[in-house]
Amino acid sequence: MIAIEAKYHLKCLASLYRRADKKKLQEYPSHENSVAHSIVFAELLSYIEEVHLDQSVVPVFKLANLANLYNCRIKQFGIEEQTIHSSRLKDRLIAHIPGLEAHKKGRDILLAFDSDIGQALYDATESRNITDAICIARAATIVRKQVFAYNAPFTGTFAPHCQQTSVPPALLSLVRMLLEGPSIKDQTATLLNQAALSIAQLIKFNSIKHKRQDLSSPNVRHSKNQETPLPIYIGMMVHAQTRKKGIVDKLFELGISISYDRVLHLSAGLANAVCEHFMEAKVVCPPQMHGGVFTTSALDNITILHQQLHQGHSMAHESPSSSILIRMRMLWLLVLFL
Repeated sequence: MIAIEAKYHLKCLASLYRRADKKKLQEYPSHENSVAHSIVFAELLSYIEEVHLDQSVVPVFKLANLANLYNCRIKQFGIEEQTIHSSRLKDRLIAHIPGLEAHKKGRDILLAFDSDIGQALYDATESRNITDAICIARAATIVRKQVFAYNAPFTGTFAPHCQQTSVPPALLSLVRMLLEGPSIKDQTATLLNQAALSIAQLIKFNSIKHKRQDLSSPNVRHSKNQETPLPIYIGMMVHAQTRKKGIVDKLFELGISISYDRVLHLSAGLANAVCEHFMEAKVVCPPQMHGGVFTTSALDNITILHQQLHQGHSMAHESPSSSILIRMRMLWLLVLFL
């Protein structure tokens, strides 16, 4: 100011002096105010020490909360204008309490003891793990409710979209999120992932309401309402290709196929349905034939199995050596003329 030969206006200079005097009064309070500040600061130190001595919690103090406690207490002494600055309070606390450290997190400043930092980090990690576990349990509860409320039993045929309609949308969405990611960009694909459909069907097929108390048998008792097209198709396809009971039962133990007994039950049901169709139509013809459709010829090969009772017991047709198995092959050619 002197170098450029600037001069204060008298009012501005007087105002500057008055503000300087007020600043000095704040920095050097009166004796009574100084005693009050000392008492409040001592009480704040005692509060921090008491919390630190409590072994059940790891103390982490937010500087803003300590400053509010200090200012509220100082106002009880009748000091309204003098409030302590948070940064100055932080410096005084660190100077008077050994081992107290300040850590900045965003706009907040946290005060903690250096000996408790490791325990605080461990507790935060454990709390996060517990929170994640609770979220997983809630998600499982929501999906399980829809799994058991959503039933699409097998009716003897596989419809064009039977895989999608056999599982609840919540289960399919969860599997897709696990495989492809929860982003909306990943979930807007027009083509549905077959792997997600397969996994969702197997989850529904192997879901049980209550676990069996008898642990002697490792197999899961499946309900017909929980059957989905995929395990039915795998069981019947493997049986049709191999005729091996052991392979079908092994796939059943792995949870990816229906049991061998269930395959035989479905096969018998389909055969009975075809026979009933023959009886209603009063003619033996392939069940795929439809009325009103021009047909030149239809060819099929039917195997009729007869079981013979031996000494009052029925013999299983899987073991020809112990039973009399009569196979009659019927071959016909059906020609329709219009």
